[in-house]
Amino acid sequence: MIRLPLLLLSGLLLGGCASTRLPEPPITVEGRVTMRGHAPFTALVLDTDQHNSYVLRFEGAGEASVASQAPGRFRVTGHVHRADWNGQPFAHLQVVEISKVE
Repeated sequence: MIRLPLLLLSGLLLGGCASTRLPEPPITVEGRVTMRGHAPFTALVLDTDQHNSYVLRFEGAGEASVASQAPGRFRVTGHVHRADWNGQPFAHLQVVEISKVE
């Protein structure tokens, strides 16, 4: 008799913990990319014309290519998330695609 409520309770707990959050859809923004910070704590940051700023995060070797072209104007598609940068919460953009705008 006690087993049934415990079984239901454990099922609810496991079901709630197992749910996954769907990733946010990617956004595309355009703006000026510059290197910010002081070595070794530098980051590429995109500033849009609407005064939004995003720390760019890359997977692979894309960061070195963009860093060599910065400062410059870029169009970036990626997934937004909030994380710390220099001890402060800051919008980050996990880069999916990036291209230089002429």
